[in-house]
Amino acid sequence: MQIDKPARYIGNEFNSVIKNPADVDIRFAMCFPDVYEIGMSHLGIQILYGMFNDMEDVWCERVYSPWLDLDAAMRREKIPLFALESQDPIKEFDFLGITLQYEMCYTNILQVLDLAQIPLLAKDRGEDCPLVIGGGPGGMQAALEATKRGHEVVLCEASDRLGALRFADNDTWFKRPMKRYRDSQVEKVMRCGADVRLNTRVTKEIVDEVKPDVLIAAVGSEPFAVPVPGHDGPNVVFGAYLTPETKLGEKLVVIGGGFIGCEEAVDLAKKGHDVTILEMIDDLAINCGRMHRIALMHEIETSDKIHPAMGMRCTKIDDKGVYALDKEGNEVFYPADTVIMASGMRSRAAEAEALRPLVKEFYVIGDANKAQKIMNGTRDAYDAVAALGYR
Repeated sequence: MQIDKPARYIGNEFNSVIKNPADVDIRFAMCFPDVYEIGMSHLGIQILYGMFNDMEDVWCERVYSPWLDLDAAMRREKIPLFALESQDPIKEFDFLGITLQYEMCYTNILQVLDLAQIPLLAKDRGEDCPLVIGGGPGGMQAALEATKRGHEVVLCEASDRLGALRFADNDTWFKRPMKRYRDSQVEKVMRCGADVRLNTRVTKEIVDEVKPDVLIAAVGSEPFAVPVPGHDGPNVVFGAYLTPETKLGEKLVVIGGGFIGCEEAVDLAKKGHDVTILEMIDDLAINCGRMHRIALMHEIETSDKIHPAMGMRCTKIDDKGVYALDKEGNEVFYPADTVIMASGMRSRAAEAEALRPLVKEFYVIGDANKAQKIMNGTRDAYDAVAALGYR
């Protein structure tokens, strides 16, 4: 059996904990659903690992998501997923704790349960299965953390509702957890005691009225349009703003093969649209998490309605479709009823920085600083609130 980096799976690291199973009442498997190199560096897992193993009647062991080579070998040989310390099957433990640190690892959880031979649905698990527990980082923007620490918070939102997360209003099946996350966070914010003001864009007049000690700018990002003739035509829509109500034709061209463009292509192809993806480089969805990208590429490669066109640079859009140049400079025309712009997101940094002179203490967080993942924006919010008063 040829396995790359076998040290990932054998345990026995310095400070790893070995106990006699006969001497403990509870066996707990602590899972970080990503490869060993990523999960092992997570401080939270190490803290919980030490805390559980300080209890005499508990043995906490670690488990990570195997790389593709071991995954294939385990399925071929019917080897159940095992813990690093004892090499015992996870399905024999009392608890399986899975941390949900970022949305890109959600599909890895299915891999972990499947390899462990634990039914995916709780209703299908018997008493001989471990209790599966999920958890993850909390906080929405800075409002929740700040009110929790006793600050008076005024939260201004330019639109008529909170939680403008991409895909939150879409019916894309693989983005439903994001919608649930958004709805949960909005509910927490509305109950946390903050003064929430919808349809309110922060201006000098608002700042003069509120007189804040600190201003945290979380104004987000906006989709970027490729600056070619026709980019603002009536047949062009932004992928980041698609909803079930968006009117689309049968034949679509997606400009941009990042994860937004690829996710849109997969979703729309499932709904019966014929989709062409135009991408300048020679690969798709390179900014995706490992397992999420594998799932996306599988959907793209097995669909007869998705047609990737690599190495293509868009030059013009008209009411008939999209013109692009290949690497040799040859012009190619792609007919389209609707063109979906998925060429990236751009921070609203200028809008945020215009507020800086209005207060003594100022922070820019999330996409307003740099278009990034929800996980990073949430961490920005926590760090900003933790630093209040130190500037």
